[in-house]
Amino acid sequence: MSRRALRAALGGVVVAALLLVGAVLVGPTTAQAAGLRVGGTALGDATIPDGSRVWLSAPGAVSVSWVLDGAYLGRDARAPFELTLTTRPGAHKLKARSETRSGQQTTYQVRFLTVAVDPAPSRPDVASSTSRPTRATATTADPSQPAPSAAPTVPAPTVSAGAGGSTPPTASTSSVVGASSSAGAGGNDPLRVVGAAELRSALAVATPGQVLELADGLYQGRFVIDRSGNEGAPIVLRGGSGAVLDGGAVGSGYTLHLRGADHVRVEGVTVRGGQKGVVLDEADHVVLSGLDVGHTGMEAVHFRTASSDNRLEGSAVHDTGLVEPGFGEGVYVGSATSNWGKYGDRGGPDRSDRNVVVDNRIYAVTAENIDVKEGTTGGVIAGNDLDGAGLTGDHYADSWIDLKGNDYLVADNTGVDSLLDGFQTHVQLDGWGERNVFRGNRLTVRAAGVGINVYRADGGTGNVVACDNVVVDAGAGLANVPCQ
Repeated sequence: MSRRALRAALGGVVVAALLLVGAVLVGPTTAQAAGLRVGGTALGDATIPDGSRVWLSAPGAVSVSWVLDGAYLGRDARAPFELTLTTRPGAHKLKARSETRSGQQTTYQVRFLTVAVDPAPSRPDVASSTSRPTRATATTADPSQPAPSAAPTVPAPTVSAGAGGSTPPTASTSSVVGASSSAGAGGNDPLRVVGAAELRSALAVATPGQVLELADGLYQGRFVIDRSGNEGAPIVLRGGSGAVLDGGAVGSGYTLHLRGADHVRVEGVTVRGGQKGVVLDEADHVVLSGLDVGHTGMEAVHFRTASSDNRLEGSAVHDTGLVEPGFGEGVYVGSATSNWGKYGDRGGPDRSDRNVVVDNRIYAVTAENIDVKEGTTGGVIAGNDLDGAGLTGDHYADSWIDLKGNDYLVADNTGVDSLLDGFQTHVQLDGWGERNVFRGNRLTVRAAGVGINVYRADGGTGNVVACDNVVVDAGAGLANVPCQ
């Protein structure tokens, strides 16, 4: 081959390579786009209000670099990996590149549209499809009263996998879930903490707006947070996954116990050991974000004793039930009637209400991935990846979600490998297990039951199974009730 021919051939290779790179950079939403989310909804091809907060779910990542419309915005080296979008209305392209501790990189890329937010206030009890309520708007219900009997009236997605019927009038996941509040450090410089003794000392005197930054390392023992921040200045405990709170023996105790602590954020750290991993008692407005919680004797995360308006997001929950498999739930909300005397309101329900469980990966659990007890109302379970391969069947644990509360939205979750059904509702006590809505879930059951099993199939409980749920490999089909 002549030099001229060789140069021409090499030039063609270079041009082809550049075209390929250009296609990757400016082409349509890529296969890696699923990790970019706003609330519980995928960002790709979505229309969202300007000012929305985007979240990247990238398991194992230690840093994320952001590029918006070709402009490099910077590198985020602390979970949760979030970005507030400030753009002009119109079409935009966002790229995020995550990197693990070993150096492995993954690129996520999406196109989306933004619209201007109408400054005029809307009705506080109705969320629109183009404006996102603030945290305060989403939690204005009186905690002493039952949650409303219906979700706000925004049409659900039109994709249908059921046998006909109309979609129930429920709010979109992003409207109900909203965005997690910012850390709001209140202007204080982070306090770097090294070792268990320093951590205990810092927690004992933490004040609103203070940020406790954990260095990587092993923090052995059980830790208590019993001090509160406030709405504009939460107390923040944060670190990377290499900062490990280790509660030790799994037969007793709580590794991290938030006790009467309001307006607290716990971000990025690993929590392991103890009978339970993270427990909230009488704690409100707490955000648990980007955590790794596992290797516990019983459940991993528990919202208990009237702990309301809390949020578990973007976390990995796994390896539970090492001592009591039948009580090895991933996430547990409220208390069973048998425990109301201890954790309820003067012997009544444990009103742990309006808690949000969103965008988590829950796997290798021996009981339900998520167990919601009677006496709780108004929560959201959305965008979670649920794996039931570890279910043991002990204590009737044979589904990913066991729902006995009222007025929950269960939306846009994925599930694989259950023992019997995907999701179940139960009526442990008259007046509970009612008015829950299931929509947009993608369930691969691989068992003899149904995707969604509603107790009292005559419809007397007001539970709704939307026709846009997709169920695969369930021996008895989509649900035991007609979809709507």
